[in-house]
Amino acid sequence: MVADVGQNDHLQWETIRERIIRSGTVERLVESLVGSDNMMDSRHFNVFFATYRAFTNAGVVLKLLIDRYECLWREPCGPETTHIVIQNSIRSVLLCWMDMYPEDFYEPLTDFASLCHLIDFARTNKLVDLRLKAKRLKEAHKRLMAEGGPIAQLPSMHHYIFARGCEHPGADLCPQNPKVFDIGKENCVQIAEQLTFWDAALFKELLPQHCQGCVWSQRHKKGHEAVYTVKATIDQFNAVAERVMTSIVLPECKADFRAKIISKWIDIARELRALKNFSSLKAVLSSLQSEPVYRLKSVWSHVSSRSMTQFKELASIFSIADDGEEQRVRRILEEEGTAKSSPLRRPQLIQNCRRSKSDVNLAESQGTVPYLGNFLTDLTMIDQAQPDCTDDGLINFEKRRKEFEVIAKIRLFQSAARAYTIPMDPAFCSWFYYLPSLDEKQCFARSLEIEKAPDMTPKTSKSAGLTVHKISTWSKLFSSSNADDGVSNEVGGALGVQSSNDSGIATEDSWISDRGRPPMSRAFYSTLSPYSAVHMSNSYTAPSTPSLTMWKTGRTNLNDSGERKWKYILNPLDVEHNFYGSTKSCCNEECKSLFHSL
Repeated sequence: MVADVGQNDHLQWETIRERIIRSGTVERLVESLVGSDNMMDSRHFNVFFATYRAFTNAGVVLKLLIDRYECLWREPCGPETTHIVIQNSIRSVLLCWMDMYPEDFYEPLTDFASLCHLIDFARTNKLVDLRLKAKRLKEAHKRLMAEGGPIAQLPSMHHYIFARGCEHPGADLCPQNPKVFDIGKENCVQIAEQLTFWDAALFKELLPQHCQGCVWSQRHKKGHEAVYTVKATIDQFNAVAERVMTSIVLPECKADFRAKIISKWIDIARELRALKNFSSLKAVLSSLQSEPVYRLKSVWSHVSSRSMTQFKELASIFSIADDGEEQRVRRILEEEGTAKSSPLRRPQLIQNCRRSKSDVNLAESQGTVPYLGNFLTDLTMIDQAQPDCTDDGLINFEKRRKEFEVIAKIRLFQSAARAYTIPMDPAFCSWFYYLPSLDEKQCFARSLEIEKAPDMTPKTSKSAGLTVHKISTWSKLFSSSNADDGVSNEVGGALGVQSSNDSGIATEDSWISDRGRPPMSRAFYSTLSPYSAVHMSNSYTAPSTPSLTMWKTGRTNLNDSGERKWKYILNPLDVEHNFYGSTKSCCNEECKSLFHSL
């Protein structure tokens, strides 16, 4: 019908009836992948294949599709052309499935049974293109299995460092001894860029279907291997936050120098905001607001008013509204998330910091890395707020549609993250990886040594004159602690610390020796493993770091155990005078043994 809204607009309006599936059995949901017009229903396809893992598995879906295809030959009803159209639509569904979700067919324990079934089916029905695609996918998965599986293919700083070290002669030498944290370098932009490089690399590899509430929170008990891309993002978040916290509380130094370390991290946080890297931004801010750092009144009193103003402004991004939502950061993501430039100016980029090659690229195009925890929280809330099945025992597909809306946003931001053109800096990898990293319990013990707790101090003390929006963060989903370490949780006397003579820091080069290193031995190298259960009243843990987490109704620590054994030793990297801080080598036998296979 033509809309009579004016003589010159020439608009035509048409009423279209849409079919929306609210519930159904698995069989009916699979059957509905082919619409009433006998063509593939792309909208239902997107929702179904993004969420079906919550109520069935790939083998069942594949069998139902193949059975329906073959059933059209065995039980003809209606014109033959209709059967052919439906069969072509089923073939299109299978091809699109393999294109969009190839990881669904990675089944090394069953010798890729689903792909074998698909290849046999395609051969029997002379579907050449389907057979070739399935065969190639099977070969690709076999190569992937030989290379260590999909987890080994994820971007990893420690994999890069160890692999790079083994390519050079002298790989049996110990790693370089990085300074605890060098505040004298004008490298805030470069540190922020490199953190963004790794955050973006991991976020681009994230499989959005891993973020479903029932999957990543392990309600279906599928194990951490089922959500390895989420775990990698969480580990990176925790790695940043722990190093920020440790760099502030660990050194033996005066309060004014410790305040300079805090100010430097605030400057780095400002650059992260300009880069639209909200993941590391939250990691840095949550570390600065963690109990070990936030309680140091004497230190915060030395932080400049300029830094404090910036800190308050940055912290307000993640401030929680009365309804418990981080509304401001969500609004910022909506406004800036998919834009290829940042509305913020970066004054230090030109005035105070050395320009790098990536700065030029960033002037042309810039991506976004959101804080994954917001999406995981949304999906967990949907999972817990709505039932899996209706009162009739049918699958609640309306719930899956709501989940897909969040998953679609993740995919949109993944596209935005591809706009970054930051090159990787090998020197940064070595510097960052070997920065000391203690958990929050150890940092808190060290914090008490720096500043004694007053007798009447409540649990959550606040720094004098420090009024900052406290942001919610995620407790550590994967604990780095290991009961076999045999290392005391007491931080202090046994710790070797580094410093410079002009800063009031006492120096002792004992990071690498077994006797003087901080209590992080195996925990420093171990990969963090199985999930702990997440309850509604506890914090919804996500990207890694300060162990302490707050979320609306409470806080919790989610612990686990597990370690990864390493085969290689790192070759000393050429970072003697790199842009992140000078290093010293240490080649004694104790040092060598530490980096041999555990």
